[in-house]
Amino acid sequence: MFEGKRCGLLFLVVPATAALEALLPRLLEDCPALSAARLEATALEEQMLAGRDTLALCSLREGARWRKRYPDTVRLLALETPNGAVTDYVDYLLTPENLLQQVQGIILAERSRRQVVNQRSMDRPRHSFDYTATAYVLSKDYTKVLLIEKADGRWFPPGGHIEEGEYPHEAVAREVREETGYEIQFLQQEENTLEITMGEATLLPVPFQVLLENIATHYHHDFIYLCHVAGEQQAGAEFEGHWIELARVPALPAPDDIHASARQLLKLFGEQA
Repeated sequence: MFEGKRCGLLFLVVPATAALEALLPRLLEDCPALSAARLEATALEEQMLAGRDTLALCSLREGARWRKRYPDTVRLLALETPNGAVTDYVDYLLTPENLLQQVQGIILAERSRRQVVNQRSMDRPRHSFDYTATAYVLSKDYTKVLLIEKADGRWFPPGGHIEEGEYPHEAVAREVREETGYEIQFLQQEENTLEITMGEATLLPVPFQVLLENIATHYHHDFIYLCHVAGEQQAGAEFEGHWIELARVPALPAPDDIHASARQLLKLFGEQA
C-alpha cells in the first residue's frame, strides 16, 4: 500500500436511531460487497488494509472520532438536525425521506471515487496524500514541550488533519485546543502576522517545517508550527498532555521525525533555555 492507494471504506451513519437500525439489514442485503463493521481499532484496520468496505451505526461523537482518526477511509453520514447545523467531520447530510436510496448513492459514488484515485496512483505513486498540521508547543523558558502519549505507548505532539475550508494555522490551533485544552500563540513570526496584507494577499503564520510523511497507506504533507500556550487550560480535552523536558524527547518511544525535530529545537533554543 506504499503507492498511496485508498483502502477499504468505512461508512458510518449517525445517529443510531430506530429508523436507521431498521434500515441497516436492508443496506447490507442490497450491497453484497458491504459487511457490518466492528468499531474496534485493530479490526477496522485489518478490514481497511484488506480492502473490505464496511458499514456501521453509531453516535455522532463516536463517528466524529473515527472520522478524525481515519480521514482517508471513513465517511460520516449524518441525519439532518432540526436547526440545520452541521458539525465537524460530517461528509454527507441525509434527509428522512428516501434514506435507503441516499445511502446507496453515496456508497456507489465513494467507491467510484476510490477507483479513480487508485487508477491515478498507478501512474503517479504519490498522488494520494492528506494535509496535516502539527504543533510543538514549548514552555515559556523553551525547556519543555507538550506531548501526548497515545494508546500504543508512543509520544506525539498535538496535531491532525486539515479539514475542508481550514488554513493550516487554523487547523493546528483547533487540534491543540481539542486535544489538550490550550489556545496557542505562534512563535518565530512577524509581529501581527495575520494583519499584514500584500495587495490582495494576506501573510499567514509560517511553518517551522513542512514534512512529507510516509504512513504506509498514503502520505501526509505536515505543516509543523512552533507555539506557546496562550491563557489557561480549558476542560474537556481529548487527551492528557504532558510537559516533557525537551532533552528527554529523543529517548522516548516516538517516530524518528519527532526525535529529529526535538534535536533541532534543542540546538535552536539551547541558548534561550
